[in-house]
Amino acid sequence: MASAVVANASKFGHVSPGSTHDKKFVSPRNLKATRRLLCRTVVPPMRHRFLKFCICLLLSLLGSYAQATHIVGGEISYEDLGNGSYRIRLVVYRDCGPTNQNGTGFDDAAAVGIFNANGQLINSVSIPLSFQNVNEVPVVLENPCGTPPPSVCVEQAVYQQVVDIGESPNGFTLSYQRCCRNPSIINLNAPDDAGATFTTQIPGTNQTEAPNSSPVFNSLPPVALCAGFDFFFDHSATDADGDSLAYTFCSPMFGGTPNQPAPNPPNGPPYTDVNWAAGYSATYPMDGDPALSIDPVTGFITGQPTTAGQYVIGICVEEWRDGVLLSTSNRDFQFNVTLCDPNINSNVAIQTGSQLCIGETIDFQQFSLNATFFHWDFGVPGIESDTSNLAYPSYTFPEPGTYTVTLVANPGWPCADTSTSVYDVFAPVNPELEVTGFDCSSGTPVFDFGTVETYNGADFTWDFGNLASSSSSNLATPGGIGFPEMEDVEAELTLVQNGCVGSGVLDWTPPPPPTSGIVPQVDFCTGFTLNFENSSVGGSGFAWDFGEPGNLDVSEDAFPTWTYDGPGTYTVQLVTLADFQCPDTTTEVFEVAWLLEPFFETPDPECFEEHSFTLEAIGVTDPNATFQWDYAPGSATMDAGSALQGLAFPQPGTYTVEVTVTAEGCERDFDSEVEVLVDPSIGFDGGPVTGCPPLPVSFENFSVTETAAGYTWLFGDGSTSSSPSPSHVYEVPGTYTVTLEMTTTGYCNQDLAETKTAFVEVHPVPSAGFEVEPNLVDILEPQVEVTDLSVGAVQHFYNFGDGGSSDASDPTYVFTGAGLFNVTQTVLNEYGCTAVAQGEVGVNGTLFYAPNSFTPNNDGLNDVWKPVVTGTSAYSCKVFNRWGEVFFETDDPEAVWLGNVRDGEHYAPNGLYLYQVFLEDQLRIPFEYTGQIQLFR
Repeated sequence: MASAVVANASKFGHVSPGSTHDKKFVSPRNLKATRRLLCRTVVPPMRHRFLKFCICLLLSLLGSYAQATHIVGGEISYEDLGNGSYRIRLVVYRDCGPTNQNGTGFDDAAAVGIFNANGQLINSVSIPLSFQNVNEVPVVLENPCGTPPPSVCVEQAVYQQVVDIGESPNGFTLSYQRCCRNPSIINLNAPDDAGATFTTQIPGTNQTEAPNSSPVFNSLPPVALCAGFDFFFDHSATDADGDSLAYTFCSPMFGGTPNQPAPNPPNGPPYTDVNWAAGYSATYPMDGDPALSIDPVTGFITGQPTTAGQYVIGICVEEWRDGVLLSTSNRDFQFNVTLCDPNINSNVAIQTGSQLCIGETIDFQQFSLNATFFHWDFGVPGIESDTSNLAYPSYTFPEPGTYTVTLVANPGWPCADTSTSVYDVFAPVNPELEVTGFDCSSGTPVFDFGTVETYNGADFTWDFGNLASSSSSNLATPGGIGFPEMEDVEAELTLVQNGCVGSGVLDWTPPPPPTSGIVPQVDFCTGFTLNFENSSVGGSGFAWDFGEPGNLDVSEDAFPTWTYDGPGTYTVQLVTLADFQCPDTTTEVFEVAWLLEPFFETPDPECFEEHSFTLEAIGVTDPNATFQWDYAPGSATMDAGSALQGLAFPQPGTYTVEVTVTAEGCERDFDSEVEVLVDPSIGFDGGPVTGCPPLPVSFENFSVTETAAGYTWLFGDGSTSSSPSPSHVYEVPGTYTVTLEMTTTGYCNQDLAETKTAFVEVHPVPSAGFEVEPNLVDILEPQVEVTDLSVGAVQHFYNFGDGGSSDASDPTYVFTGAGLFNVTQTVLNEYGCTAVAQGEVGVNGTLFYAPNSFTPNNDGLNDVWKPVVTGTSAYSCKVFNRWGEVFFETDDPEAVWLGNVRDGEHYAPNGLYLYQVFLEDQLRIPFEYTGQIQLFR
């Protein structure tokens, strides 16, 4: 019944003005007044609401008899395509519910008027309607605690067309008008006489030079609201140009009339606001506590309607750019406030039998009533991620167990309701079959069966086929099942656990039967211990019996070793075992005899001079064995049985010795090599063995040895060396005896030595020496006399350090330059040995002259004073007046005094001056010169 309140939402069709049908739109005023009075009453408690709702519905139905087609709302917008071309988009909403008794639809075309800034009609555009652009508006309550009436129906029609409008400095207005509204609307006076106008503006070039498209509302308007429930709705718009938008409640405007329901062309602006009923206005369009309000920035509408009924609300969106208002677009819409059923019921579906064995993943069902949002908690302890907000979720539990599943319908809302259900989650029943045992004790193979996992409390049904020794079993692990054919073993199992049914199939081929094999004996006379080789195929276990009396001669090794008590012939048995197959048995005869494996230790090598070998054959246990030795071309002092003593050979070398042993029909031989080493010898040489000191001599070792050896050299001057072939330098004249000592180690240990007397002779050297007179001369008299002081010299040579030389023993020499010269004497004796002596001679080359007067008058003659000096290594000159004041000072021998004071402060007066010169000659000998200077200008 709740739907009857809004059943007279808008519907309209093609009705000619002034027709008989159109005149029926005039409703009785007393009926309207009565309906408004009752329907505007504040909502009573729930037990009275239904009564009031029925009264309002009855009055609405009576009113709808007089007018059967109603417009619900609409809006108009445009998109700037450039060059004065615009895509106009008109949206119209109509009633399509059961109160649309005539079944009328939308107009086939809509007339949109284009007006200039003065309200004058520029053009009227007829926009046709396409069937594809008609859609039903979904009834969605923003508050999930209410349940909308089932019969509410509103359709949306979109008229759209591209129109060339052009440009204007002051812009244009787009308008569309249509009648009529629902007569049951509460907040308007005479609502059935009030049509609707939807309008927007295209700004002129005086407002903006840039292209502009109008804002477009983002969401469809809400069709139904619940009385007594919080209402919230995002009524924002989007502007393609990024302009600022502002939102207000505004008054809907009159449009068409009952006599002219669809004006063509529409009337121009300005437009008249609708006539609000008492207590209502554009900013208070609906009874509410709190009243409806709109956020001017976001367009978000909030409030709580309190009275059921139908209300017209207007929303305007203003478009601003850089502080300039470009357009105002309006949407008006009929809000249907209904009594919604708040009875929210949460109901989790209980676990069904089919869900017991689906494993750890379950698809959940629920039968909640009047709920919009859901929150599931699947009851897994210790985690927070076992939740879902889907209406019908699926969840994979982490492990089998018992879980309490909780469903909250409309969580977080006052009408939230909670229900729970217990779910048992079992692991999937998917048995994997296996053969667990085998027996062949009776000679016939039988098998045991089971499952890889254990299924406690389950029912088992096994099927082994009609040819098996037992075709079926209800045991968990049936055993002793025989099959006539060993090629394949087949078994099927049906298992029921916790109401779950699972099955498994085993199609198994046993491994091939084993073949037992012992490798026959090939070695004889090897002693009482035998190593047995196994040639079996397909075996997994072995049982050996070595043929001796008693039960202790057995082994389970694959390749065993057994020691017999004595010689003899033995029958060895091998039983080869295999998994899931009967064993196989074989035997082999072995001959056991005394050990005949002769061997003797190879002796260490020995030096030829004293060598003598002793050999002893071992590895023979038969006391009756015979021995034959072969050691040609050597000889032995004793050759008896297993022993060979005093074995010697005629010369050094490597020789083969062989022993052959015979016993009980077996013959074995063994040979090895013995080595006779060459006796060591010693010898050496060296050179050069004569010369002047220091005399380097390289020694060469000619010693011979086949073993490691150590060497000691004694050079006769107290020096030694352990190098095999060293070098040694003799520093002192004399005759030296050299000895080489050699010690061999290893198999041939001997001490040898060789001495060579007077092997090295180092000649004496002369003694150099001389004297120079004088050793300090002047460059003006640079001649010196040299006196030879050498001893044992037969030749002399002098180098005087200035490029000159002499081969006289006592030369006279004249130096050509000044300086300190190193004189070197080299003397040679009769053996060609040399000696060198050195001395120094200083040649003073310094000359100094200072003028005693000058005339600095710039006449070009004797204008400067400058000492003349040569052969100096350091120089300093100062000029003083009579009172000791320094007038001139320099360290440069080439500097001149110009007769001024301190390098030009002023001229020095005529008079007598003193000079002081300090210098060092090339021998670094200091000199001081002083004198007087007469200055005339």
